[in-house]
Amino acid sequence: SITEKSLSGGKTAYKGRLVCRGFEEEESQFEVDSPTVEKSSVRTFLALSSLNKWRTHSVDIKSAFLQADMLDRDVYVRPPKNIKKVGVIWKLLKPLYGLADSSRNWYFTLAKTLKELGLEQSTYDKALFYKRSATQLEGILVVHVDDILYSGNTKFLVIVKRLCDIFKISKSESGCCKYIGLDISESGDGLVLTQDNYCELIQSIPVNAARKNELESPLSKEELTQYQSLLGKLNWLSCNTRPDLKFDVFYFSQYNKHPLIKHLNELNSVAKRVHKSQVNILFPRLEMKKLRMLVYSDASLGNLDDKLKSCKAYIVLLADDTRACPLTWNCKKIDRVCSDTLEAETRAMKFGVIHGIALNSFLSELLGFKVPVHSKIDSKTLEKAVFSTKNVSDPILKRDVGRIQQLIQKGEITRVDHVRSADQLADVMTKKGVNPSKIQTIPESGRI
Repeated sequence: SITEKSLSGGKTAYKGRLVCRGFEEEESQFEVDSPTVEKSSVRTFLALSSLNKWRTHSVDIKSAFLQADMLDRDVYVRPPKNIKKVGVIWKLLKPLYGLADSSRNWYFTLAKTLKELGLEQSTYDKALFYKRSATQLEGILVVHVDDILYSGNTKFLVIVKRLCDIFKISKSESGCCKYIGLDISESGDGLVLTQDNYCELIQSIPVNAARKNELESPLSKEELTQYQSLLGKLNWLSCNTRPDLKFDVFYFSQYNKHPLIKHLNELNSVAKRVHKSQVNILFPRLEMKKLRMLVYSDASLGNLDDKLKSCKAYIVLLADDTRACPLTWNCKKIDRVCSDTLEAETRAMKFGVIHGIALNSFLSELLGFKVPVHSKIDSKTLEKAVFSTKNVSDPILKRDVGRIQQLIQKGEITRVDHVRSADQLADVMTKKGVNPSKIQTIPESGRI
């Protein structure tokens, strides 16, 4: 295959790559999965790098699959057409682009090398590696196929230098880095994560005035393709830097197969909003001794189009007394029909704190200690139920409330704080029409 890439000065670079027809294989005959770093792990990496005042670095492994260990299975391919030898086939020695298990083979090669260099593999994210001394974290490295992002102290950088001597590197950056479509830069206050360049790719879908008014009309095949493409771009944005778009993406994904013109019109409005308020995430230099995790959770009862199903959401921040940065967020449809607001809010709280506690365990693996977890809810009824000695009457709700009470008793949840609805950060991810300024301001300023 031939790919082209635009360079500065109007020049174009061309790259040739031998690709085999891996789609002709039956994948059920061998393992093909390979881990890539989770989005929350990248943000945790940035939070800890900023906290320790480490500079970020990125490297791109050159022709990574060809630098993997030898194949452990027999694979035969026909040579390209320009190799004019009749009756000849090739037996591959190394993984080749196009094979379903090539990235898996490369991952195991890289993981083995990192472990031999003295790094530990996280039990929570198999694509994150770290180095700890007896008293402190020395460095972190995250992997997305052949893209590596790392930071650490001088000892750790020496280890990564040895890695770069083992494998051929095509590109390396320091300070200001591009990593899997994310732009990472340094500021006086910490590290900044942006997707400004990616936002330029997001454009509303052209629809003429007459077509816009055909609200209940299904989309044409071309319009459907454009709708799904735009939704995919917005989803990538909402998962990485824009939690304020998360509900919009969730909502319009419900109509991904059979959307109407009215859905396309509304999705275009979301795309225009992206350019009106571009948001950066600042990872401030938090104080290690004052670290805590804030879990904001919220729900909206019967707010989806069927007026029966409800939406739950959470956002988890790592914070000290005055500053904070988001580590993870999500919104989701509540599986069962909730009978009242208490049930919806309870499920949302459980949804949030379970993810917050898991992230705290991940954090403790890196730091060597757990931080306090504070749950933030805006339901007085739920706050009362959680601390009440009386049983909840609904048997399913009783189980969820009991689970939350158990986590409080074990110390996994340190505090449960009631907040005003205006201060509930997860609110914007549960319904339409919520002012997103609060959830935009905190990540961008790094202050709470």
